[in-house]
Formats: sequence, structure tokens, C-alpha cells
Amino acid sequence: MKKMIMLGIFLSAGMAGEVAADCEPTTKLSPTALTTLLRGNTVCAQKANGDKWQEFHEPSGKLFDYKKGPNDPIDPTKELGIWEFASRGQICYRYGGGAFNYCYSIHKVPDQELYQFCNTNGLDVTASIVPGNNGCGFN
Repeated sequence: MKKMIMLGIFLSAGMAGEVAADCEPTTKLSPTALTTLLRGNTVCAQKANGDKWQEFHEPSGKLFDYKKGPNDPIDPTKELGIWEFASRGQICYRYGGGAFNYCYSIHKVPDQELYQFCNTNGLDVTASIVPGNNGCGFN
């Protein structure tokens, strides 16, 4: 039993180290890469606690919650706020007329089609990107 507990602690520490490494400067996307990645595409985001969301980044800077899609009669796509590039190669999101602001550096996960959105506290969100204004497969 003690060996299993120690193995669990060791594996957890190793995974935490891997995640932290994804927020390292060497994996950070350049402003040009950020523009290509986000403009006109949907971010499929997930937090470690299981929260998921999907946001379309309109080229004009408007940000939309995809929900169940623009043509869904019950839960259609809805404008949420704006997204913009900030200094030091960060992306910032402003929701609720600016009442809620979040800024991230975005890092490519090596050998995967995933991205880490890192704030001053480290890893906050893991995401994939879907081309255009499309859903992520979860609502």
C-alpha cells in the first residue's frame, strides 16, 4: 500500500512538472503565430476542474460563445466581449463591458495540437483550435 501511495505522489509530481514546463518561454507563441492561430478561429478550452467552453475569435476583435451554434433556436451563439493583443505577446479577453479581464501568454504543447494559456499564476487553460466559427463537440 505504501508503495502505491508513493508511486501516486511521484507520478503527480512528474505531471505537475510537465505542465509547468509548457509555460516556459521556449514554448511561447510569437505575436505573428498568435494572430494566425486565433483570428477567425474557435478556441476549445478546458480547465483542470473540467470546465469547458468554446469561443469564436472574430477577426474584428469581437468574441462569441459558440454555444450550440449560430442557427440553434434555443441556445444560439452569443457575443461575449472582445479579444485583443497586449504587450509582451499576450492575448487579453474582456468580458461584461470590461468588468472581467483575463490576459494570457499562449504556449504550444510539444508534439500535440494543444495550447496552454498561461497567466501570472502559471497554467490556467488547455485548448485546441477549430478552424472558423465551428463547435468543439461539447456544449
